[in-house]
Amino acid sequence: MKIIRERQANRHKSVLGRFYFFMYTAKLRETLPWWDKFPLVIVLHQYHDGFLGLNLHYIHPKDRLILLQQLQICASGPLTDEHTRLKLTYPMLQNMHRAYRATPCIKRYLNQHILTRCVEIPAAEWDIAAALPVQHFTGRDIVHSEEVWQDSKKKYNKSSVKSVPPEVGKRTSWL
Repeated sequence: MKIIRERQANRHKSVLGRFYFFMYTAKLRETLPWWDKFPLVIVLHQYHDGFLGLNLHYIHPKDRLILLQQLQICASGPLTDEHTRLKLTYPMLQNMHRAYRATPCIKRYLNQHILTRCVEIPAAEWDIAAALPVQHFTGRDIVHSEEVWQDSKKKYNKSSVKSVPPEVGKRTSWL
């Protein structure tokens, strides 16, 4: 029984600035036009019940690679180092005007809706993971990835990251 409880506790552990794959079910799945069942997320901020992250699946694979290249300036070390992560917070993202593609990717994830263990992607494989066609959008109707990507492109062509979610402005220590 103790082993099961420890596995449950560790299932949702994530580190700021790292990349993760996991299976997810949205809290408001009945009302959302679409959501990603298998997100690829960069963790930006942790909450007591989940985290804020960038789900790269919401933009076209070519745009994912461009965004990753722009975000590399925030890398804590070389991409060949397994301990490298992005030293990136939501307020920092706000000030990165070149990273406008991130706007539609910002999502809030709740631990109780994460269905599997979070699988960390090493820095050396970030670009490979971003290019994989593993997004799985679902919603009230049948959803095609191209529809989501077109909607995201409209969003990032119109705006930039503007407001800070509650608690994000607080200083966050890097683990």
